Amino acid sequence: MEFHTFQKAIERAQQLDIPSDVHLCGLGEPLLHPRVVDCVHYLTEKGLYSDITTNGFMLTKDLSRELIDAGLKEIQFSASGIDHLYEKIHNLDFETTKRNVLDFLNISRGKCWICISVTVCDENKNEVEGIKKFWKREGINRFVFVENNNRGGAMDTARYFVKSDNYYTQAREILEANSIDTLCEVPHIYIFIGWDGNYYMCCNDYGKRHPLGNVFDSSIEEINRIKKKRFRDGLDICCKCDQDKTNKIREILFRVEKGEASESAIHEKVKGMKKSGLKGRVID
Repeated sequence: MEFHTFQKAIERAQQLDIPSDVHLCGLGEPLLHPRVVDCVHYLTEKGLYSDITTNGFMLTKDLSRELIDAGLKEIQFSASGIDHLYEKIHNLDFETTKRNVLDFLNISRGKCWICISVTVCDENKNEVEGIKKFWKREGINRFVFVENNNRGGAMDTARYFVKSDNYYTQAREILEANSIDTLCEVPHIYIFIGWDGNYYMCCNDYGKRHPLGNVFDSSIEEINRIKKKRFRDGLDICCKCDQDKTNKIREILFRVEKGEASESAIHEKVKGMKKSGLKGRVID
C-alpha cells in the first residue's frame, strides 16, 4: 500500500466520527511493508488505536523498539502451535519466532498489549490448552482463538453446505424464529481496505475479486450501503462462506443428517449467535 493511500484510508475512518481501531493485518505479513513504523506513528499522531497481527518472524529487537516508540498499542502474534507443530503449520523456525516474541515482551515493558492468536484447525485442535500453557509460562496471558474458515469458498475446509443447496429454507426459518437477522455483521463492523485502496466486503474475499469502491472516491458510509445491497443480492463469496449465519446453521443440519451432531447443536449455535458481538476496523 502506498503511504498516501494509507493516509486517505485513515481519513475515511476518521470521517465516521466514532472511535476507530486500525488493524494492520489481512492477507499478508505487515512487517514486510517498508514503512510499517511510519504507519504506526501516523496512527498515533491521529489519536487512533493501532494494532498489528504478525507471524513475528521478522520482528528484530530494533524493529520492536521502533514500533513501541511509534506508539503501537497492541500486537497479536499468529502462533497456532509450538515446536514442530508450529513449524508444520507456519513453515517457519519456531525458536526464531519464540525469541522475537519474548524480546518484544521484554522491550515493551507493558507499553503494548501482547496477544497470541491461534487459528484452530485439524492439526492443532487437541493442542490448544498446551499452546496456552506454554505462552502463559513465558509471561503472555492474552489469547485469541479463531476457527479455521474457508475464506468465502476459496479454501476447501470440507464443509457439507458447499456441495449442496439443501437446508437453505430450513436454516432461514430457524434464524427468523429466533429473531436473528441473516445479514452478516462482519462486513459492517470491520471495514476491510486492501493494499490498492479498494474496499472489499471483508477479508474473506481472499482473491480480492469483488472491489466495492475506492477510498479516493467513496466514504465508508457509502460503501456500507453498497455492502448491504450486494449481500442481499447474493454475492458469491458470501453464499459460499462458512462464516455466513445461514450457512452455519445449514452445516449443522447436514451434520445432524449424517449422525455427526445432535439437534441440541443447533440450539447451542443459535444461542451463541445471540451473544456474539464484534468491534474494530481493519486495514490490510
